[in-house]
Amino acid sequence: MAQGEKRPVVMEAAKGVPGGVASLGADGKVPQEQLPEFGISNAEIKQKLVDDDCLAITDSEANNRTKRVFWSNIKEILGGLFVPVTRKINNKALSSDVTLTGADIPVSGSDDTPVSTALSNKVNAGAPQVYDLPLSSGWTNYGTSRSRYWRNQFGEVSVIVDISNDGAVQHSSVVAQLPTGFRPAENFDVPAVLYDGNNQTCLKCFVRAASGEIIVASSAQTTWPEATYFIAQLTFMASS
Repeated sequence: MAQGEKRPVVMEAAKGVPGGVASLGADGKVPQEQLPEFGISNAEIKQKLVDDDCLAITDSEANNRTKRVFWSNIKEILGGLFVPVTRKINNKALSSDVTLTGADIPVSGSDDTPVSTALSNKVNAGAPQVYDLPLSSGWTNYGTSRSRYWRNQFGEVSVIVDISNDGAVQHSSVVAQLPTGFRPAENFDVPAVLYDGNNQTCLKCFVRAASGEIIVASSAQTTWPEATYFIAQLTFMASS
């Protein structure tokens, strides 16, 4: 400093106070609290952001210091929170609310039939019509019971046999006959019970697929001479 030269002097009391001068922190920078507020109301407006653009934020984890965040980082954060409008659901853009109906949804990944079409083709599950079982000569319904048969909407046939015979009954006797459309695809049999007087015999109720005949079947090939009560219940898929 040359003799007689004067330099400006800043008093310590004037540092960091209103009307004074800014002080420097340990990092050689003006502390955040001494910086003026950042006003952008008169800044130029930019309509479209690019990845290299920055936005100013106050960092709550760094004493609310002003920092910059790149638009590319903001887009990445938003992409994890929201579905991009470029995506579609059933070829419908997500730019507005989307309403899906049965016509928009396929039955499965391998079947593109719309759900609405599949539901319109569903089978009507109404109660099936029940018919009296046509009994062979000599056989009648037991007491007030009703021997009957029916077929449901899935092609499943059910038969209830509850009959009696006052005469002798032989092995392989035909007790009834099912009409076409109510017969099994192949010969079918189920356990059955026959009462002969005071005796109870477990045997089979056999259905011939070709004729629909319902038969009393016994491996012993027995003849039952006394009053007979025969009961059985059958369920099977119809042949057509």
